[in-house]
Amino acid sequence: MRLLPVALVFLTGCWPLIPGKYGGGEAELGLVVGEVRLDRFLGQYWSDTIPSSSAYAAVLSIPQDVYHLDAYGPSLGACQHNAAAPAWWANFASDGSGAVTFTTGASTITAPWDVTNSRFSSAVAPSGTAAPGEVWSGSGVNAGGYGLFNLDPAVAMPNEFTLTAPQVDTVEPIALTLADLPLAWTGGEDADEMLAEVFMMDADGNTLELVECRMPNTGSFVVPLATLTTQWATASYAILRVSAATQMNDVLEIHEQGGNRMAGIIAYQGAFNTN
Repeated sequence: MRLLPVALVFLTGCWPLIPGKYGGGEAELGLVVGEVRLDRFLGQYWSDTIPSSSAYAAVLSIPQDVYHLDAYGPSLGACQHNAAAPAWWANFASDGSGAVTFTTGASTITAPWDVTNSRFSSAVAPSGTAAPGEVWSGSGVNAGGYGLFNLDPAVAMPNEFTLTAPQVDTVEPIALTLADLPLAWTGGEDADEMLAEVFMMDADGNTLELVECRMPNTGSFVVPLATLTTQWATASYAILRVSAATQMNDVLEIHEQGGNRMAGIIAYQGAFNTN
C-alpha cells in the first residue's frame, strides 16, 4: 500500500489592528493564534518520505483570549472524537488578498489567500530545509486587509523526539486489532505538551473520523481508541500522527486580549492496518 504524505504548517491569526479600530494609531499586531508544523514520515510505505511542510492561515476579525493548542482537545490529558472547530474559528476575516510569509534561516513559506477555504494556504514545501529547534518569524503584506506586520519571533519549534511505540517505521504498515493504543516517546523535553491524532481512512484515502488527544510530556500515554472510534470495521487503515508542541504566550501589550499564541509542532506520521 502506498500512502500520500500529509504535511502542514498551520497559522491562524489576528494580525495588525486596523488604525483606530481598537484604539491603535499605526497598524499594530493584535492577536496571533496558529501553528507552524514540520512533518516527518515513518515507514517505507509513503509515496514521499522527505521531511516537509505546507502552510495555511486565516485572520481573526477580533482579538480574543484563545490558545491554539486548545483546538486539539478540551484540556491536557483529554481526548476528543470528531470535534467541531473551536468557536474562534468563526471569526476569520479577510479582504481576499495578500499573503503571509514565515521565515527561519534559509527556509521560507509563503501562503497566499485561498478563496475556496477562506484562509491563507500553501501546499508547497518550504524553500530550504527547516529543522526542529529553530525560531520562525512571521510577516504579512495586506494580510486580511490589515496592511503590513512583522512578528519576530513568531514561534519557537520544539527539539527532536523519537516515537518508540507503536513501531510504525516498517516496510509495510503494521496490523493492529481494536484496542486502546499505547504510545511512548523519548526526547523533546522542551515541548510543553504532546499531541496524538488518529485518522481512520477508507480505501480511497478519505478520512472517516478523527480521534485526537493532548498529552502531558511524560514519555507515554494511552489513547482510548477502543472507546472513541466508531469506524474501525469500516476503515481500511489508519494514519497516526504524534507531535511535540510548544505554545507561545507572549504579551504584546497592545490590547487586553492581545498576544502571540502561536504553537510550534514537530510531527511524526506512520500508519497501521485496521483489519
